Amino acid sequence: MPDQLVTGIFPSSDVSELERALGASAALDQSKLSVITSNARTQAHDDSFLNFVHVAEYLQEDTIVDGMTHGTGEMTDSGGTSVPGLTGGGAQTMAPMPHRPALNYLAGLPIPEDQIDNYNAAIEGGRVVATYRCSDAEAASIQAAFRDAGLRNVRAFASTS
Repeated sequence: MPDQLVTGIFPSSDVSELERALGASAALDQSKLSVITSNARTQAHDDSFLNFVHVAEYLQEDTIVDGMTHGTGEMTDSGGTSVPGLTGGGAQTMAPMPHRPALNYLAGLPIPEDQIDNYNAAIEGGRVVATYRCSDAEAASIQAAFRDAGLRNVRAFASTS
């Protein structure tokens, strides 16, 4: 049965503010609500009735390997002592500067690529993303409850799981 994933960005990551905002709505079944945060787990998170998903726990390992930055001029580059523009041969080019791909904290969720950057930027910026799985019939009322709770960029995305 197809269902919807309702998402929204809360402008803070403060646990007590989130509890006041999301706990006040009778329309929200707490068991279907997840709050995604980049903050490290604290006792306040563990004691909360909200279901926090801490993406920081999944990012404990450094995912950059030396080969990804070798020759790019980044400080993590251990490719020698060359000085850009002064050493090395050949003409200077205007090639784009390499950069690390942005992390997708919401991989696996049915959020289209053209929308997901907003949510990932919010998580990186210290805000949280709330998600709620519901039926097609409930989606409009859940979106309204999210907006009433102060969430921004509230959207519903079709899901098959």
